[in-house]
Amino acid sequence: MNKNFSEGRLIYQVSQTRKVDENFLVTSAWANGFYAFSHGEFTLSDFDTAQLIGMDLYQQQVEAKGESVYLNEINLWRHKKGFFEEIVLERVPQHFMLQKWQLHTDKTLHDSLACFYRKADTTPSKGHLFSPLDLTSMEVIVPEKRLHFFLTTGEV
Repeated sequence: MNKNFSEGRLIYQVSQTRKVDENFLVTSAWANGFYAFSHGEFTLSDFDTAQLIGMDLYQQQVEAKGESVYLNEINLWRHKKGFFEEIVLERVPQHFMLQKWQLHTDKTLHDSLACFYRKADTTPSKGHLFSPLDLTSMEVIVPEKRLHFFLTTGEV
């Protein structure tokens, strides 16, 4: 495959949960992201995640900007040495679905899927929390699974 694609490896995990892993709540560990509630979205710097630790987020409301609201989604991303990572926690009936993607630039990584990736120009909709300069992404293709998606990366 060409068209400026590079070879890589993908680790993709899906699970169900009612609580958020504390590692996802350490905002300094993530480059950027957002929390979506029943009445609005907040960037990492706009919301205190400490209150979420240990809560049953499906049943309990949280305090956001002076209101008690339900958590609908968490989306966080970062770039570490050798890989890009994005996690999404999304409310579905009876629990949250957790999706985790790791795009590794080392194409020899075992226990992962072969993929192709390239920097992509994605533009958030008008009025979104992030400007186009803050929201960069990678286009990822996994031929074996017929999977094609965009991974939020922040700065590339």
